[in-house]
Parts: sequence; structure tokens; C-alpha cells
Amino acid sequence: MDNSLRIENALRKLENIESLLKEIEANSRSSDAEVWHKDRAAIGGEKVNVGVRVNILTVGNVDNVKQEFTAEFFVIFSWKEPTLKGMQREDVVWEEHWDPRVLFANSVTNDSLLKKHYLIYEPNDEIPLVKMWMKVSGTFKENLELNDFPFDKQELTVKLMSDWPVDEMEFEKDMSIKDSIRTDTFTGDQEWELCKHVVSAPLYQPSELAGSHKTYPIYTISCHVKRKPGYYLWNVVLIMGIIMALTFTSFSVKPSEPADRLSVTLTLLLTSVAFKFVVSQSLPPVSYLTYLDVYIICCLITQGVVAAQNAISSKIEPLTAELFDNISVGILAAWVLMFHTVLGVILLVKVRQRDKLLNGATKKYEELCEKINRAYWEKQAAVKEHLRVNGSEVNTATDTKNEVEDSNHKKHGKKRKTRTKSKTNLKVNDYSTIVNASPCSVEM
Repeated sequence: MDNSLRIENALRKLENIESLLKEIEANSRSSDAEVWHKDRAAIGGEKVNVGVRVNILTVGNVDNVKQEFTAEFFVIFSWKEPTLKGMQREDVVWEEHWDPRVLFANSVTNDSLLKKHYLIYEPNDEIPLVKMWMKVSGTFKENLELNDFPFDKQELTVKLMSDWPVDEMEFEKDMSIKDSIRTDTFTGDQEWELCKHVVSAPLYQPSELAGSHKTYPIYTISCHVKRKPGYYLWNVVLIMGIIMALTFTSFSVKPSEPADRLSVTLTLLLTSVAFKFVVSQSLPPVSYLTYLDVYIICCLITQGVVAAQNAISSKIEPLTAELFDNISVGILAAWVLMFHTVLGVILLVKVRQRDKLLNGATKKYEELCEKINRAYWEKQAAVKEHLRVNGSEVNTATDTKNEVEDSNHKKHGKKRKTRTKSKTNLKVNDYSTIVNASPCSVEM
């Protein structure tokens, strides 16, 4: 008996090793190696709805110039597979069966791509649920919207696509378990703040934008980050404000000495221009003005007007020139105060709108998570109740049968041997194990 158990355990370990080697072979296969997946329509299959669930592990290194970001995440695809009915995971050669053929449309580089498959049998359903687990790490392209820079928010999106057309396959959100994101592993927290929500949904693209006579399914996974403006306020705005304010020191020079006046003004103006070029190196070449550009340009305009005033003042009579200086200082000071006030109010409104939008998205995400969690635990409670009722029915039937057999044996004067009650309970427990194999047990 012990030898047979040892042999059985050894065979099981060998099967696990074989399955692991197949997974390693699939994960290490070159991207140029072609793998042919069966067409479901060719074998009489219906349209496949593939559920998608994501767990974002790390987001970081948001590059403003290249407009790229890095991310590492798990993504789990699930679909019903009737061709695997009655089979177990170790019996399946996954390369010979249907696959959603997922591509990452905006991927720049893939540093790591691991893939595993699982089979899950649900209660009262003989058709297994296939779960394809992928761990992805790489760099992704994102068109940054920098109009509100440096008070901007960015939506970092990973775009999934499939080679199957939409009439054969379609992505949908997996509502059996919530999407999640880890904010404690965010590596860009010196410049950005990562919001605590994930927005994922299928994207329906018009056929005229698909570039083909067929439309292919797209699924987007997005998270939001908002920029911390402190670096740019202290190192750009403050310095430009000081340089602009120093331009007013030219009025301390007499109007009759235009060379000295203009040397101060033009030196500070050239300093601002050089500083503007340095700042532009940290941003991509966009065709619109950011709020930081607007502020720097207002400072440059102020300095340019001061230079023009200095030149005009040198051509006016001394008494009139002094009055002209006083009026110019008042007007320029009012202009500086006005554009600082107006720009400050606009930015304050923009920041409140941004925070309101992101807080609303977080609230919707939390409500959806609560709804999914409630449905998940209700399902688990129903499964336990189903097992309890079925287990009691099996035990009642077994006890009744045992009582009848005991009475028959007593009539014949024989002693009945202990029968298969424990074996029956073992089957119920095995069934419970299969039923309770939730997505949580297979994603990590």
C-alpha cells in the first residue's frame, strides 16, 4: 500500500514538472516563433467573450520628454472553453487550443512577459473556465496633455488588442473580482501623485479608424497621476519672478544715462531668454502654450516693455522723463499684479476641477469595488450553502442505505463491513475544493 502511494506521488510530481517545463518553454519562446491557434468559428464555436482583470503592481518613470512610462502588472483573461470539457490542467497542451492572441498596442519595450493557464470548474457547469494569467513589465507610450503644466494630470493607459475580429471575440470587464493598484510601490512620487483607482473598459473603435475592413477588439487599462508642482514653482516661477522684478531697478538710473539703463534691462532680458531655453528642455516640443509658458512669456513681455520705456525716456526732456518714469512704473506694477492675480485665479480653478474629477473617479472605483466584493461573497455563501445541502443529502442517503444493509445483515446473522461513507465525503470535499478555487487563488 505504501509503495503504491509513493509511486502515485512520484507520478504526480513528474506531471507537475512536465507542466512547468512546458510553461517555461512557452514563456521563453522567441517573439518571432509562430504559434497557430485554432479558429473557434472553424470548429463550430460561438463568439468568445473574454473577461479581463488587472492588478497593477508598479508604475513609475513618467518621462515628460519621451512621453513614456514604465509599468509592471498582472492581467488575467478568462473565458469558457467547451473543447476542454472533462480535462484537467496537466492534460492540456495549451499551444494546440484557442487563445485570445493579446497584443499591447502602445508597448515600446517588453522587459518581461510570463504566461500561465488554469482550469476552473464552477458548480453545476461542466464547461471549464480558462484563466490565462500574464505578468507584464515594460515601457509604454502615452501622449501627455500638458496644457495645464505644471498643475496637470495624466492618464497613463495600457492598450490591449487582439488579432481576432470583433465578430469572433470581444473583451469585457471581469466582474467576479475587482481591479487593483498598489500605490506604495510607485517610484515617481517625487514628481507625481498616483491616484488610488484603476479605470478599465473595452474601447469601441469606429471601423473607419481601424485601418482595415474588419474591426478588432481593444481594451484599455488606465490609472491617473497628478503632478506635484513644487519643483517648478521654486526653480522656475520664483527665479523668473525675481529676474523680472530686478528689471525695475533700471528706473533707479537717471533717464539721461540710457546706456546704463539699457545695459541692466537687456542683460536681465537675455538672462530670462536663456532660462526659458533651459526650461524647454524638460518638456516635449508641443505646439501649444502651457501655463508655465504663459507665465514666462508674460515676464519676457514685461521686460521688453521696460526696455522700450528706457529707450523712449532717453529722448524726452528731463522733467518730462521723470514724470514718464513714474507713470510707467505705476502702469507696469499694475500689469504685473494683474497677470499674477488672473493667472493665480485660473490655476486655482483648474486645480479644483482636476481634484474634483480625480476624486470622483476614485469614488466610482470604490463603489464598483464594493459592489464586486458584495457579489463575490454572496456567491461564496451560495456555494457553501449548496455544498452543505448536497453534503447532507448525500450523507442522509448513505445513512439510510447503511441502515437497510444493517437490518439485512442482522436478519442473516452477518456483520456488515464499514462502507464508503468516508469515500463519499471525500468526493464532496474534493468538489468543494474545486468550487472554491476563486480567481484570488490563481492570480498570484
